Amino acid sequence: MNYEKISEAIKNELESLGLNEKIAEARLTSILQRVSSTEKEIEKKSSPESLAALKELERRFIVRTNATADLDHWLNYTSYNAVEAAYLLNNLDPDKVFINDGVAYGLSQHYPSYISINKFTRVIARATSDGVVAPRQGLFYWLAQANHFGLSVDAKIERIIGDLAQEQANDAIEEAIAKPETTWEVNKNSQPSKEFYAELKKHLRKKCAEGASRPTPASLRNTLKAKPGLIPLFIEVDRYNDIHYYIDSAKIEKSKIQPRA
Repeated sequence: MNYEKISEAIKNELESLGLNEKIAEARLTSILQRVSSTEKEIEKKSSPESLAALKELERRFIVRTNATADLDHWLNYTSYNAVEAAYLLNNLDPDKVFINDGVAYGLSQHYPSYISINKFTRVIARATSDGVVAPRQGLFYWLAQANHFGLSVDAKIERIIGDLAQEQANDAIEEAIAKPETTWEVNKNSQPSKEFYAELKKHLRKKCAEGASRPTPASLRNTLKAKPGLIPLFIEVDRYNDIHYYIDSAKIEKSKIQPRA
């Protein structure tokens, strides 16, 4: 920055407004001091030490405002818009962050995640308005876009998405190799150790008698999610595809079946 030319231009402008030379010189000195102070502040905020401090302040702000994502809720969605996805990829709740102007405050404080999300959503908003990107996409799609455009992604969320992708790939393989015409039967002599398994076995025997194809783990989970009352002791299928259930009709002790069980 050429301070000499700028100083001369400012001084001439002040004198043209009717200020005498001494007053114009004093005003010029004040202006240059403020410019210098602003530049130092910008340099300070861009330093590695300052960035680490901003990240810590951002972390505390997120804790204080309880803005961490409710994954049990949000990971049930089948699609997301860019704003929802951007905050969720940073483990921030797309609803909670806007409470009490939280996003506006985060941007005003230059919190790194909020700045990164703001830049990303502005780019995607333009792509959406231009018809290049559909308004709603799956989380896998938005993760790819985040990597492409440099959006920060929380490590925990990236691991969860990776696990979900692997589960979907496994399920797709299972569905592909399943053959409806394959004959199958349920072992009539086995005695299940838990009441839940006895109920499940009863259901499988009925499907076998009806001539239905042998269910894959994926199709069984989908059936349980679609008809939660089908097996009396069934509780839920969680986001990791674990099947939760009560082991007997007392409904006190719980257990679960993992996806590969």
